[in-house]
Amino acid sequence: MGWRIRVVHTTGYTYETAVRESYNESRLTPRSDNRQNVIVSRVETTPATRAYRYADYWGTTVTAFDLHAPHTELSVTATSVVETADPLAPARSATWEELVGEEVKDRYTEMLEFTDYVVQNRDLARAARALKRGKDPADAVLAAARWVREHLTYQVGTTGVHTGAVEAWEARTGVCQDFAHLTLLLAREMGIPARYVSGYLLPSAATEIRQTVRG
Repeated sequence: MGWRIRVVHTTGYTYETAVRESYNESRLTPRSDNRQNVIVSRVETTPATRAYRYADYWGTTVTAFDLHAPHTELSVTATSVVETADPLAPARSATWEELVGEEVKDRYTEMLEFTDYVVQNRDLARAARALKRGKDPADAVLAAARWVREHLTYQVGTTGVHTGAVEAWEARTGVCQDFAHLTLLLAREMGIPARYVSGYLLPSAATEIRQTVRG
């Protein structure tokens, strides 16, 4: 079942002393594609600023703005109305033979490389091989996601924005970004292209029309 959802995302900043110049970029605009359509989207700030938009390398809409008046607080509110289509079942057509082909490696190089937050680790590479064994790529991805849920406990405050996948795994705790990073690591160890995506999740499909959900 499709939805029409209004999303309001507010981020606030406070400063101990007045800031005279502030330069910012926000990535708070949902994408339009074959599964969802953004009807309207705007980003507003308090104090008011002039903003301009552009699409970054990944196709994400960036709202850039700067403020040149002394201020001790800054509030950024993004409001979007999005229509979603019926959910699609995961694609199951990919094979391991296709994933090791040069075409896939060339097209998805950046989704196969390890980064500062998703670094190679001998123990996790061993876990990825075990999860991959006897499965097709689609089932291997699902197995990796289940493995992460079994090995990490969701706990706010135990990690920060600069925490990597291996650190979270060693601590056995983390938040959404850590679950994503660890899943990326396992997928890339298997040779499956994977990338980090931010979004909004409606907690319950039983939400009433016009009901406000906070999260």
